[in-house]
Amino acid sequence: MNFDRLHHNTARTQLRLLGGVAGTFEKGGIVTDPILVLVERNVQMPADNGLTLERRNIATLLKQEVGEVKSGNLITVDAETLKVTDLMSDDGFVVKVFVRGSTPG
Repeated sequence: MNFDRLHHNTARTQLRLLGGVAGTFEKGGIVTDPILVLVERNVQMPADNGLTLERRNIATLLKQEVGEVKSGNLITVDAETLKVTDLMSDDGFVVKVFVRGSTPG
């Protein structure tokens, strides 16, 4: 086993332990099913002005499952569909994105 593969396996295990669940990921009309996703709701973060706090929803995904993530991609968990609004971080193993909205599946 090489280092990258070990890192991918570790990321998957950590996401499961943190409460990751099965979902689907859609980009450009192509649906990847199933994926492992962790959705954190109402996370307090500094606003763009740096002076106030705002609440954001964050989805954590495995890079190996979803590849490149862009604004407008869709994540569905159960009957809820979330739209990616912006990339938060991508370390090559785990991708964190800001998501918004809830649309019936």
